[in-house]
Amino acid sequence: EVLDDDLVLSAAGGMRLFAWLPTRTFEVVVHSLDLSAAAQVPVTIPDPALADAVVLSARIAAAVGTAPAVLRALTGRDTLPAGFSVL
Repeated sequence: EVLDDDLVLSAAGGMRLFAWLPTRTFEVVVHSLDLSAAAQVPVTIPDPALADAVVLSARIAAAVGTAPAVLRALTGRDTLPAGFSVL
């Protein structure tokens, strides 16, 4: 039986399952978009997966102190600098 608070070992160290799973969704979504762009082939990603990836990005932005800039860009009040990344 797998529990949400089970420990998963990753390259970054141990993470609880409930925290690790969204990182896997994020990776699949981001790399699917990368492959789609590179191959110039449309991709359809389910809205819940897109939402989860955006939420994780926003949480990372908040943790690294760039959330105000991200929120201003998402609401059309400003643009992000060239090369901006929350990672």
